[in-house]
Parts: sequence; structure tokens; C-alpha cells
Amino acid sequence: PSPFSFTYTPGQVGPIPTGGSISGIAPDYHWPYTYQMNVSVQQQMTRSFVVGVAFVSSLARKLVFSTDKNYPIFNTANPASNLTTNILQRRPIDTGILGAITSTQSHQTSNYNAMQVTFVKHMGHGISFNGYYAWTKTMESVGLEGTCYQDLNNLKLEKGPANSDQRNIFVTSVVWQPNYVHHSRY
Repeated sequence: PSPFSFTYTPGQVGPIPTGGSISGIAPDYHWPYTYQMNVSVQQQMTRSFVVGVAFVSSLARKLVFSTDKNYPIFNTANPASNLTTNILQRRPIDTGILGAITSTQSHQTSNYNAMQVTFVKHMGHGISFNGYYAWTKTMESVGLEGTCYQDLNNLKLEKGPANSDQRNIFVTSVVWQPNYVHHSRY
């Protein structure tokens, strides 16, 4: 049985708008949590050159996602019959009155994995060169930032790269520390 039950009887106190919605938190809701892992090695290659390699991972579990338990069923046999005027009739819990029944649940996941390479080259005369490269992959069980889904009745179709997924990141910088003050009176 659904945690949402609704019965409308004629003469009920209070108006019920057509297409009205109900929202609530699922009884098996759990707080989200994250596992974070990091393994790194750093080696000084020469007196002025240092290289580091790291594996970084973050696994998020029980992420919050709201689903419509009364999401309209798409008629694949006759797609022309899927109109905005018959949305209430295509809902699985057909009361003719109730619209969305939104349930906030905690059943989604997200994974981030990366190999990170850093290097620092001290060039002398106050100049150093820093570099950073990351080869990453971010996956989500559903697009947690979006609101457009293929089929809310089959969320397994949504698993894939996150909107924030960037596979290759390369950043460099040059730092110069000027040494133009040779003498000080103080």
C-alpha cells in the first residue's frame, strides 16, 4: 500500500482543487553520506623539481531526490493521445482530482574518481613554475541538477555522466617573487 492515500467524498469540508498535489518525505528516508578517499605519492626528482601523483575518490550515497508517485503514464501505442488536457486521466492513481504525489526519497548515488598529477619547478631568481593535471570522471544515478528526465517511472535510464563532469583539467601558473629591495635602512 502507498503511504499516500486519498479519498474524496461528496460534501467533504474544504475545496479540493483539480490537479492539486501532495508532497511528503518517504518513511524509509535516510540522511545522505559521503566516503572520501585519497592516496598520494610525492617525489623530489632533482633539487628544484618535485612531482606528485594522487588518486582521489568521493562516493556519495543516499542522495535526496523527489519523485512523483502519480506520474502520468505515456501511451507508447498511441503517442498522439498524450495530451496536456488528459494528464489527470493518465495518472496511475486515478481520482480525476489529484495531480502529483511527490515523495522525497534518499536513494540516489554519485561517484567522483580522479588521477591528479602535480609538479613544481623552481627556476631560480624568484621564479617557480607550477602545473596540475587531473583526469576525472563524475557519474550520477540520475541528473541531480536537472529537472528533465526520460521517464520518471524508470530512473535507471538516467544513469550517466554528471553535468559537472570534466574529463581533463590542466592548469599552470608561474610565480615570480621580485627581489628589488637590496638594502634597508630600518
